[in-house]
Amino acid sequence: SSRSIFHKKGRSKKYIIFIILTWLLEWFLLESLINLDFSKITSIIILAPFLALISFFLQRFYVFR
Repeated sequence: SSRSIFHKKGRSKKYIIFIILTWLLEWFLLESLINLDFSKITSIIILAPFLALISFFLQRFYVFR
């Protein structure tokens, strides 16, 4: 169950904060690229690898340490 995962390995508050902050960062970056006349799909292709790396490292060193 999800409670046993958070109880043993991580903190649910940190994870919720992390999800909200990454969602806001993703929205801001996508809007910025779209306002710079990139298409929506191009913006997603450009940002996906960076957002995945940010997500991985924040979860590894902040949420589940």
